[in-house]
Amino acid sequence: LIAQLYANAPDKIRGIAISFIGRGLCNAEGPVETEVLERFRVLWESRAESARNSDSPAAYSEELKAFGSWFASGKFDDAWAIGQLREALDLVGQTEPDHMVVKRLADVAPQMPLDAVECLRRMVEGDKEGWHVRSWRKEATAILSAGLESSDSKTRDTAEDLIHRLGARGHLYYRDLLK
Repeated sequence: LIAQLYANAPDKIRGIAISFIGRGLCNAEGPVETEVLERFRVLWESRAESARNSDSPAAYSEELKAFGSWFASGKFDDAWAIGQLREALDLVGQTEPDHMVVKRLADVAPQMPLDAVECLRRMVEGDKEGWHVRSWRKEATAILSAGLESSDSKTRDTAEDLIHRLGARGHLYYRDLLK
């Protein structure tokens, strides 16, 4: 049934299915069984591969954006989850629910600052309206601070570059992070 759903359903319905799983993960109290998470990983990787191999990844935009709830749940291995989020952002430039995603990015930024800053950069670039960034101010500050405090020069440079990009878009409050 799952294979038929994904073979025949439009992007909006596929996105609803992925989002439904993500909301369930976000609402699950305590750890989720390893076997269940593995089944979800296999499902997601097959969906991401379909989008990657498509002539039009935009035809998968709702589905790919919905991965944000999976990432925000914090139920998966952080390295796997942030890698999948980065790939989804590379393909469609947006994720949902964005406010929960940046909160989770802020949580993982001390351990994975480059990944967190790069995902934030992709989200900023995908924010065509410009108002989403304003709602992420607290979390974005934490992510950028973790990047600037990193011992890795590439991470620091990436964070500084994003602060300059944000400033060019009128988000001047991040300049206080620069020395």
